Amino acid sequence: MDLLIRNALLFDGSGGEPRSCDVGVSMGRIAAVESKIEVAADEVVDLHGAALCPGFIDVHSHSDNSYVIEPMADSKIRQGVTTEVIGNCGMSHGLLGGDMQAEYVRTMAEKWGVTVTWSNFREYFSYIEALGMRNNAVALIGHGDLRSMVMGNGDRPARPEDLGHMETLVSQALTDGAWGVSTGLIYVPGAFASLDELVALARVARRYNGCYTSHIRGEGDTLEAAVAEAIAVGRGSLALTEVSHHKASGLGNWGKVKGTLHMMEEARAEGIAVYCDQYPYVASSTGLDATLPLWVLEGGHARTAERLKDPTVRDMVREKLKHHPYGDWTRVLIAEVRRQQGPNRRFVGQHVHGVAQAWDRSPEDAVMDLLIEEDGQVGAIYFSMSDDDVDMVMRSPWTVVGSDAGARSSAGPLSGGHPHPRTYGTFPRVLGHYVRERGLLSLAEAVRRMTSMPAQRFGLAERGRVRPGWWADLVAFEPDRVRDRATFVEPQQYPEGIRHVWVNGTAVVRDEAPTDALPGGVLRLGRDGGIVY
Repeated sequence: MDLLIRNALLFDGSGGEPRSCDVGVSMGRIAAVESKIEVAADEVVDLHGAALCPGFIDVHSHSDNSYVIEPMADSKIRQGVTTEVIGNCGMSHGLLGGDMQAEYVRTMAEKWGVTVTWSNFREYFSYIEALGMRNNAVALIGHGDLRSMVMGNGDRPARPEDLGHMETLVSQALTDGAWGVSTGLIYVPGAFASLDELVALARVARRYNGCYTSHIRGEGDTLEAAVAEAIAVGRGSLALTEVSHHKASGLGNWGKVKGTLHMMEEARAEGIAVYCDQYPYVASSTGLDATLPLWVLEGGHARTAERLKDPTVRDMVREKLKHHPYGDWTRVLIAEVRRQQGPNRRFVGQHVHGVAQAWDRSPEDAVMDLLIEEDGQVGAIYFSMSDDDVDMVMRSPWTVVGSDAGARSSAGPLSGGHPHPRTYGTFPRVLGHYVRERGLLSLAEAVRRMTSMPAQRFGLAERGRVRPGWWADLVAFEPDRVRDRATFVEPQQYPEGIRHVWVNGTAVVRDEAPTDALPGGVLRLGRDGGIVY
């Protein structure tokens, strides 16, 4: 036996009561789960009663570039995340072509010193596996990437030949091992897609037992209509449908999640497989350009920046920005700028109101000018949600956990900016704040939401439970001590209480410190599972 874990309080991922036992691991898989294992092992770890559970599955991750830029980035493994679902919100970077490829290649070279050598998922998977991976990855096909490749970033409907081309690309990506299609319907060019287009692409995913996930068309004033559209995609395609990071954004929309959760419940009763995921925070994070009208964003970042220099455009945008839904500009925090060593780096971690004061201009003009100076690429954090809504979504028995963040590290190339604390704290925050401190979920149920439930939803074969013969993705943590330490003021802080983490039977975290091991890999649809309908 390669590894023997003694005296564990085992939460096996089923949601049932824990039990004290030993767990043996051999050749990357769980060899035995017994009250006492009397077998010699190469390594013995005594947990002295600490909790042991399956590795956490981050169903909504953006580590697509993290795997390329810094394979040793450890913010996810130190939370206990052993598998990530990447390619969310319509942005995957595993499929490249056209103007989108040119911009991506230029950005990766200029910003990160990375030479992009892939153009499809098969090549992307080979690239990141050759670099080495700390955990496992499941990849989705970004619909925004598809549309940009085939149609550019303009606002027009897909012609039959456009749709046929996108369907072919989806089919090939699924054959290469991608697990489904994701959409980002508030972003250009995904925002220009029709319901028929979305249904057609989701049908292709369904034929391969893949899924459809969606950053829906609106999480504020249009929340109900956007959820209805996601349900309609599920109804029309029969694909499992996941509403990403479900929330109600903007003070005037608080409370709407009660209705949207009921809409999903009614759809499931109808036989439509529609679910949601959530990160446990009251602030979201996306580009600062998300505050702009769609017509300003058409054509991509460079054209957006050029439009904002036009006085007539500025006048129209300024009026729109005066009525943004976040209350005031102190609720919008600058998280990252494109030029990390440029003069605007000083604004990272400041609110928009602070940028406006520094430049002695209105907040609306500060937003536009900052986007111009950074070629339209500015990250922001929006304090737009209510605690009651977060609680309500978390209590829903169909909600699973996702960070909506890519892997980072507190040192090295991915240590820059001022990331959302979910990057470092999502899973320990659920265990510490929502389970231990507030009792919103039981510990066994929280573990289930992070392990077997997402594994079953996405069809990850032999993962998500501690069972003999299954893969040894495991997390040992201290229930009385586990907590997130990352805050909105100091986000780059690792959690406490995640003692050990194993990926495919190999330790990637030992005694709360990362190891140098790279035992992860890409899980490919068809070979490693798929949605079970």
